[in-house]
Amino acid sequence: MGNVGQFCPLTQPSQPHSHGLPVQSSAPLASITDNPDIVSWFASLDHNEIRNTSGVSFTPFGHILREKGFLCLSQLTPKFVQLQDLQAWLGIEVGMAILIMRYAEEDLNAARSEVHAS
Repeated sequence: MGNVGQFCPLTQPSQPHSHGLPVQSSAPLASITDNPDIVSWFASLDHNEIRNTSGVSFTPFGHILREKGFLCLSQLTPKFVQLQDLQAWLGIEVGMAILIMRYAEEDLNAARSEVHAS
């Protein structure tokens, strides 16, 4: 499987999806750096001193989700993923699934806030 790169391309809400359905988003992200590649994002959690005080290895989770077709962090939201699914796919307990979903939501909200502030 080839390397997608550091960040995922974004589709603006007004552009049609490849299946002819419109892509919906409450707030588009400003640039490709606002929507990190799923593997890169999980790896970044390993190096975040505030979020990873317990020494959890998040990096393998990114690779597992990549194998399931997840490319970008924006796919890891409650709109598309339920906690039970994340638990099953990653072989983790509900508390860890909640933590991952919370971090994803925080990072996407922060990126969108920066877009609106500029």
